[in-house]
Amino acid sequence: MTHYLLNVGSIKCYVLSDGDEETPKSEIRGMFSEESPAMDAAVEAWTGSTTFSMNCLLIEADGERILIDVGMGKLDASHSPQLPTRLQELGVTLDQITMVVLTHGHGDHIGGVVTDEGQLVYPNARHLISRLDWEHWTGPAMRPISEKCLLPLKDHIEKIDPNTPLATGVRTIGALGHTPGQLGIVLESGGQKLIDMVDATHHPIQMAHPAWSPKFDFDPIQAAATRRALFAQAADEGCWLMAYHYAFPGIGTVTRVGEGFEFHPLA
Repeated sequence: MTHYLLNVGSIKCYVLSDGDEETPKSEIRGMFSEESPAMDAAVEAWTGSTTFSMNCLLIEADGERILIDVGMGKLDASHSPQLPTRLQELGVTLDQITMVVLTHGHGDHIGGVVTDEGQLVYPNARHLISRLDWEHWTGPAMRPISEKCLLPLKDHIEKIDPNTPLATGVRTIGALGHTPGQLGIVLESGGQKLIDMVDATHHPIQMAHPAWSPKFDFDPIQAAATRRALFAQAADEGCWLMAYHYAFPGIGTVTRVGEGFEFHPLA
């Protein structure tokens, strides 16, 4: 399966895969740098999914086609970009995307935004990113990925804040900690709700252990607080939750279990 359709009320949501890979337990454990026998034991006992995916989200609402993140692109020579093909399979051409939201400045979310020549892959789209992440990745944290993928956007980018409306029933939220200004997305329509928490969580083992922050979280304490709050919101409201790196399509429901949570994938 290369795309997954979920209707949130009148809003159509297509999860589109930009690729996935199987992750051995040693790599799952390697995400967390602290020495912890309890963590060692929990990973060793893990019997759930070991698939690490890149789940981009296409939202159709108010006549807009809104793409949430654009995958890895060609930043990694071992990665074959899949997102443009997945769009084509839906009958959507690149010039029909009207809005691109870059949730944060990491390469696996922004790598597919420009061509090798620095041209926009989605030429007719508005391009949005959080103000905090733009200032971070084009300022003190400037790196080759930023130069390749973000600087070509400087005349096109719109810098936004949490709680920015994107369409009727679609808005950004703050999902801070993984990066200084990571955005999440909330969709609400017809009494249904989906929270896309993007990289506020990386693996469902964090459901039972929301305090576990991987070594690539910018602010581990803030990331853990964000993670717990969004897990709790999904559980208490009974809404759907989406995560960028959970096994495709990365959407499910959440329940409380003791001091933690459990993820129940839809597919």
